[in-house]
Amino acid sequence: MFENIKTCKSYAKINFKDDDFKKKSTISGNTRINRLRKTKLSLELAQRFDGEIIGADSMQIYKSLDISTAKATPEEQSVAPHHLIDILDPHETYTVTQYRNRALRVIQDVLDRNKLPIVVGGTNYYIEALLWKILVDNDEFVTTPGILPHNEHELPSEELHQKLKELDPKMANRLHPNNKEKF
Repeated sequence: MFENIKTCKSYAKINFKDDDFKKKSTISGNTRINRLRKTKLSLELAQRFDGEIIGADSMQIYKSLDISTAKATPEEQSVAPHHLIDILDPHETYTVTQYRNRALRVIQDVLDRNKLPIVVGGTNYYIEALLWKILVDNDEFVTTPGILPHNEHELPSEELHQKLKELDPKMANRLHPNNKEKF
């Protein structure tokens, strides 16, 4: 059906939500290898199916980080409307919950206009937050992004893993006790 799908298949992960391509599609993959392929495929899909591109990259949301984030060029962005790119200044913080809430509003707006929302990016957690209900919606928990409320981030890995076991035993079993970044 698409020339690029075969060439992108081994480089980009393509999801068709709810087995209905006309509802929402996602294209994901890491930046270094897939940027050109993801961009090319997303632009082709947008042109063929009257789509709009919703960015799902935690760095491309920032203005002035064009080169280091492999952001679509202005020429590429002129092919189809792009959303959630260049929306924040580099000093601003943005949580996954904030991204998900804003992206869902954009996706609904695109759908309301009978267009195809195409979610494209390399931040898998952003994409997962849209596809599955994986987030806690309690914004008061995170007061400073990256810092836990009672300095738990300073605890040794073993103690953090034990706290995770108490809160979510299934997740704790999936993560190695030394993988502090994940928990």
